[in-house]
Amino acid sequence: MTLLIICFNSVFRYFTIVQTPRGDVCRSARCSVASTIALIWGLSFISMIPLLIYQEVETVRLGRLVVYESCIERWPSRAAQGAYTLCISVAQFAFPVLVLSTIHARISNYLRLHLSTPPVDPSCKRGNLLLS
Repeated sequence: MTLLIICFNSVFRYFTIVQTPRGDVCRSARCSVASTIALIWGLSFISMIPLLIYQEVETVRLGRLVVYESCIERWPSRAAQGAYTLCISVAQFAFPVLVLSTIHARISNYLRLHLSTPPVDPSCKRGNLLLS
């Protein structure tokens, strides 16, 4: 879940830096953040549903004495377990790396281009302040 939050933060950073908020975008920013947080929680819950279904508690006993209890995954097949592991690995590694590298490269290109030339729009106070 933390990686999704980091990815969405970088997307919001991209829109904040690259696209100047005007009009309705500024008014709907709170709604956008709230819906994004709800989406992240929803995706996190959905990704854990298979574990809720296929995990069970196994009790290890020595006679009548309970030695310990452990949580064991009991998948219907190795293929299902492999597919779930692959999907989770992609969602937790490949997707964040792709999103973060793409977004930060685009922000870097935008800043390199726009900070080397003076802003054309006189209402761009932030750009004028940085260049003076």
